[in-house]
Order: sequence, then C-alpha cells, then structure tokens
Amino acid sequence: MNRQQRVKWERTRAQGMWRFALLWAVLGSGSMIFAKFVFYSNFGILAGGLIGLVVGFLTGLAIWLIGEYTYQKNFDND
Repeated sequence: MNRQQRVKWERTRAQGMWRFALLWAVLGSGSMIFAKFVFYSNFGILAGGLIGLVVGFLTGLAIWLIGEYTYQKNFDND
C-alpha cells in the first residue's frame, strides 16, 4: 500500500464499514449481480435482487476486511 492508497483508504475508513459495504458493494457489485441473474438466467426479479444484495454485501465486507488488514499490517506502527 503506497501513500496515495493509504490516504484514499483513510478517507474510506472514516466513513465506516457499514456505509462502505452498503453503498459501494450493494449498489455497485450487487446491482451488476442482480442484472446478470435477472437478464441472463431463469431467476426472477425477487430472487435476483436477494442474491445481488447478499453477494454484494458479503463482497463489500470481504473487501473492507482485506483493506483493513493491509492498512493495519503496513501502518499500524505509525
């Protein structure tokens, strides 16, 4: 993690984990997953929406934990 990545992560981190998981992951990757399940499979809108929400949220939490681990590993002693 370089200086620019550190500054960006600190800004993201200040907004909080739940906000990150909900906004970035659910609206970002979750909406793409929703579209894929609805338009390219036999899932209905409700099932695609639920899958998109759950997978997007879990993706957001995983990305947060990886980012936090990297930050703590590199900058915890500062």
